[in-house]
Amino acid sequence: MNKPERRRSTTILRYILLSSALTAVVLFLTGCYKEDRTPDQGDDDKLEWRVGKNSYTLAIGDTVRQWILYVPARYSPDRPAPLVLMLHGSSGTGEKFYRISGWTAVADRVGCVVVFPTALAYPIVSKQRRITRWTEAELADDLPPGYPIVDDVPFLRELIRRIVRSMHIDTTRIYVSGFSNGGRFVANRLLPEMNDRFAACAGWGIGFNAPTAIDGRIPPYFQIVGTDDQRLKEGLMLDESLPHHSLEALLQYDALRERIQYMTTSLGLTDRYTEHPRLPAFNRIRWAEARSANASEATLLLIDGLAHEYANGRNNPHAIDAAEVLWRWFSTHQLPQ
Repeated sequence: MNKPERRRSTTILRYILLSSALTAVVLFLTGCYKEDRTPDQGDDDKLEWRVGKNSYTLAIGDTVRQWILYVPARYSPDRPAPLVLMLHGSSGTGEKFYRISGWTAVADRVGCVVVFPTALAYPIVSKQRRITRWTEAELADDLPPGYPIVDDVPFLRELIRRIVRSMHIDTTRIYVSGFSNGGRFVANRLLPEMNDRFAACAGWGIGFNAPTAIDGRIPPYFQIVGTDDQRLKEGLMLDESLPHHSLEALLQYDALRERIQYMTTSLGLTDRYTEHPRLPAFNRIRWAEARSANASEATLLLIDGLAHEYANGRNNPHAIDAAEVLWRWFSTHQLPQ
């Protein structure tokens, strides 16, 4: 081989080696990107997650939704973990309730996985601005005529499906709780429409709101009411705090008596109840006598001095922590096999 041919061969070899090296770098970087990508990218709907806070977006049809998944260090793929959904109130976000609700502390202690989804923002006529709202019954009345509403139920069903596919979740121990608008959404939509998914449901700051008629299984239901909830007092035209020392005292108010009777009837329960007061802090009232074969139980917790706020242990005189209270109650319930 003469010198020009050797030089040409050497040049071709160098080109091949350089091209191979560049290809290897590209493949390496691409592989790294796939390892670190967020779970809403690509066709695979199996979530990538790590211990701690995980933020996601999720496309449901043409709508992009946001949510946070909190995985405690105690979570183990070898053991099925309970799953809790925490729904914020009007104008809230999943991020806000991730920070203030106390559910991450509960998760760290007991090993449950917690989800903090965010509702969509709507132009609320009375507020003259856009705020987040869950799609419960009252939303349409607060919007401009004909404004489109995106149903939140498919979002939560898909969110749960992806988590169950991606982690070792005990599907008989999935729970949902909500504050204010989120609590009304739990009562009016999730309790009757997702009774196949939730072992138990809870809400607070919802003024004795009750679910509509339910077909099939009626999940256990827990409601927290503050004696100084200003929105409830305004609705009842009351100046004084609600009595909490006995249910009989509450039933003296016609509007409250009607709401409580409607709640027990819609849950398939009789009017018979038991009371467990721990005064002055709270009174716990429980209905567990069924008038329907599908019924379970309902619990009402009346908290002294709590305003229209999520009870996080710091904003009420008796340091009631709703996440701790609800977890103790949730943990006693399981979806029938």
